[in-house]
Amino acid sequence: MRARYWLVPLVVAALTASASADDLEPGTAAPAWKVTSAKGAKSTASLADYKGKWVVLDFWGYWCGPCVGLSMPSWMDFAEKHKGQKDHFVIITFHETNRGVTNPEELAPKLESLKQSRWKGRDLPFPVFFDTTGQTLQAYRVRAFPTCVLIDPEGRIATSEVGHEGKVERRLLRELKKLAKKSAAADGAAEGDKVAEGAGEEQPKADTPKEDAPNAGKPKADTPRGAKPKGDKPAGEKPKADKPDSVVGNNRAAA
Repeated sequence: MRARYWLVPLVVAALTASASADDLEPGTAAPAWKVTSAKGAKSTASLADYKGKWVVLDFWGYWCGPCVGLSMPSWMDFAEKHKGQKDHFVIITFHETNRGVTNPEELAPKLESLKQSRWKGRDLPFPVFFDTTGQTLQAYRVRAFPTCVLIDPEGRIATSEVGHEGKVERRLLRELKKLAKKSAAADGAAEGDKVAEGAGEEQPKADTPKEDAPNAGKPKADTPRGAKPKGDKPAGEKPKADKPDSVVGNNRAAA
């Protein structure tokens, strides 16, 4: 009889595990989500709005110790550390709606309390979606909190985990590193193309003065305008000899 009492929880646990988010098939299309209200985003937001980015879906509850004490602070740290690559990923949270919190207004005082008690004065920087229909939790096979799902830029399941052991975080980190290397390689190639393009252009040659005469390049003396160059005489005219001043003076004295 005692064995039967143990059998029930074991069977229930097995059924729950078989239908958990851990069994979401990588490479398959991520399910569409349902949003009845939202904080930090439009309630009409869909997965298609984030195509081209890695999407982290974190399912949590304000009352969940591992959620508010481990998963959420870890993602806050990750987002801060990798904010330089924020164009490549987005973190979205889905808050459960079965324990009295079904919209942003009801969650607000809980967040303020968590900010002071668990998050070292930090506000929650991620969008919070609510789905009171339960369709999203069912589609993503959420059976426990926290549950985290990583979706690739094409909208396919990349990986998932129940609890927070860093599986999703490590995968996202690897993908961001790949993107960083790819970007660096592209920048290097572009710089190389610029250098090659510049090397192929004909370089300007220095101007070399042409020498028209043997003394080309030597500075010529300026001749005042209207003055005749010294030593030049009209053809046929003989130059007159200059008398020394001392001779002129002696002749005057003799006279």
